[in-house]
Amino acid sequence: MNGHTPSSGRSRVRSPELTELVDRLRSTPFSADVVPIEQQRAAFERFAATFHDPPPVTLEPVTVAGIAAEWARPDAASDESAVVWVHGGGFTLGSIASYRDLAARVATLTGVPVLTFEYRLAPEHPFPAALDDSVAVVHEIVASTRTVVVGGDSVGGGIAVAAAVAMRERYGNVPGGLAVVSPKADLTQSGRSIRTNASVDPVVSPAGTTENARRYLGAGGDPCDPLASPVFADLSGLPPTYIGVGTAEVLLDDSLRLARELRDAGVVVDLDVWPDMIHILPFFASRIPEAADAMVALASAIRVVTDAGA
Repeated sequence: MNGHTPSSGRSRVRSPELTELVDRLRSTPFSADVVPIEQQRAAFERFAATFHDPPPVTLEPVTVAGIAAEWARPDAASDESAVVWVHGGGFTLGSIASYRDLAARVATLTGVPVLTFEYRLAPEHPFPAALDDSVAVVHEIVASTRTVVVGGDSVGGGIAVAAAVAMRERYGNVPGGLAVVSPKADLTQSGRSIRTNASVDPVVSPAGTTENARRYLGAGGDPCDPLASPVFADLSGLPPTYIGVGTAEVLLDDSLRLARELRDAGVVVDLDVWPDMIHILPFFASRIPEAADAMVALASAIRVVTDAGA
C-alpha cells in the first residue's frame, strides 16, 4: 500500500448494469429507519442472493473463538496468510451466506483463504458485542497465521479499524494490514457528505444510517467512543491501510476523514476514490463491471501485504 491518493476525476459514464442496479435500489430501498429488523434481514439475504455467483472455492465451516465462521479457500492456498472479512449490514444485517460471493472473489483474486464470521448483531446485541467478537476472531487468527489482513465493508470496515485499535491496546499487536470499503467510521454523523450526497446515494440514507447507529450504540451509548467511531481513536501504530470509497455515498467523508486521521498518525494509507460510484461497490462484482474493477483493486491492495509477508 503506497500511500497514493487517486484523484476522483470526472464522473464516469455508468454501465447499463450499474444504472439498472441504481434504479432497482431506488425503487426498493431498505428503509432501515422504518422497516422492522426481521423484515430487513430477510430482504437483505434475498437481495444478496441475486449477486451470488462465486468462483469455485472450498468452503469450510469452522468455529473461531467460539464464533461460527467459514473459510473460503482457493486452490493451492497457503496457510501462511489469511484475510478476515468483517461483513457490512448496518450493524443489524448480514451473514456468512450473504457475503459468500465476496469472500470467494477475494480468495480467488488474492490466492489467500478468506474467513467470514457471524458476529452478534444489533439491536439484540449492542456495542461492543460486534467489536468484541471481531477482536476475538482476529486475535485467534493472528496468533496462528504469519500475515493477516483484516477487511470489512460499511459498518464492517469501521469495526475492522476499531478491532485493530483494540488489539493494539489489549494485546500489543495488530494485523499485517487493513483493507476497508466504504467504512462507517463516525457514528456522530458529522461528515458533510451525509447531507450533500443524500440525494445521490441509492444504498444508504441519512435517516437509515442514523437509526442503525442508534441501534448499535444502545441506550446511553456514546457515538464519540473511539472504538465505535474510529475517526476519534488514536490510530498510531496501525498497519498499512487500503480504503476504497465511491463519490456517490453519504459515507464518503467517513473514508476521507479516516484516511486523513490515519496519515496524521503516521500510518501508510492507500485511498482509492471511485468517481460516481456507490456504497460497498465490490459487493456487486458478480454483476456490475465497475464493481468487478473495484474488486480487483481491493484484492491487489491485499496482495501487497500478503505477498510481502509470504
